Amino acid sequence: RQYQQNGVQALQFRWALKLIDVLERISSFVERVGLRFDGCLPRGSEYFPLGGSSQVVYDPIAFGIFWFLGALVPTSSIVPFAEVMNDHRVFFPFVGLTLAASWAIALAAFNRKDTVVAVAGVRLKPAAILMTVCLVVLAAHAYGTHRRNIVWRTEESLWLDVTEKSPQNGRGLMTYGVIQMAKGRYDVADQYFTRALQYAPQYAYLHVNIGVLKGALGDAAEAEQHFRAAQQYDPGSPVSYYHYARWLGSVGRVDEAIAFARRALELSPGHAEAQQLLAELQSRPRQPHAPAAAATTADTPERWIEISLTAYRLGRYQECIDASEKALSLRPDYAEAYNNICAAENAMQRYPQAVAACERAMALRPDFPLARNNLALARSHLTK
Repeated sequence: RQYQQNGVQALQFRWALKLIDVLERISSFVERVGLRFDGCLPRGSEYFPLGGSSQVVYDPIAFGIFWFLGALVPTSSIVPFAEVMNDHRVFFPFVGLTLAASWAIALAAFNRKDTVVAVAGVRLKPAAILMTVCLVVLAAHAYGTHRRNIVWRTEESLWLDVTEKSPQNGRGLMTYGVIQMAKGRYDVADQYFTRALQYAPQYAYLHVNIGVLKGALGDAAEAEQHFRAAQQYDPGSPVSYYHYARWLGSVGRVDEAIAFARRALELSPGHAEAQQLLAELQSRPRQPHAPAAAATTADTPERWIEISLTAYRLGRYQECIDASEKALSLRPDYAEAYNNICAAENAMQRYPQAVAACERAMALRPDFPLARNNLALARSHLTK
């Protein structure tokens, strides 16, 4: 163990030496660059007395540049962020860039402190010009901050501004719709969700929120359709399963709700809301809602499709196929039935049968996104 500790210390020492060498190289580079600007920057501490050499004069610039570049590395190269909205990651690096820039400007001003410049007939020293420019920039930033604070005053005003300045931003439209839905303005939320769906048709979170909205409006068929779409587009996310389970529990389909709450916890064991929901559902009286129990009342294609979907979500894929075939016997051109068969065949890894079923669904409904995705999934496995 002592040998390992010594090895670690030696490694740390070598890295420290490399870091010092890098700083010295950057400092030397900045000094050489500064000497090329015809005396714009001082050659030593002649005009900026620090009691040291020119190397000391330029060290703050080198340090600021190293700070800027080094602070950007973790989020630009090692673990890069995926969204532009993470622009706050440059706030800390900008401290170093500000140090380097302000020090360079100060050196330039001190180097020409005795020079007089005529501006609009007025003779001014560079320090006065620099001070005036700094005050103008500071005032402009103050005004910009004031205007920004008006927009950022509330979450609603912020996302409204996003929808106005980026009208094709699906996430912005959805988020503003969520805010309106939380305030009970369901009609406004529906409008923004519909707009968002045009630009982000496969955004799982959007489908979850539409499902929640439709459930609140009492449109069970639409709610279920969007919850299923969310699970289709992002099957590894617990969010769609949790919200679907919550909605199922609200309409009395407790057994199904329990199954989907458990699925959410399988994907995210630490999901606190799903844990609470499951505990609450398990405390309710159990009323079976299985395909076998429901089959006695099924006499329409739509009812058989409901049975098929229930079987699929409970992992009873053959029952899902059987129920879909019952629906097809009543309505031979039912694209949803072929899609359910395709999904069940995919789940059982019978990909040739899945392709055949989804091709029938697409022939009946060329604009059927769920069938298109299921077909692509089946074909991708056939080509492996």
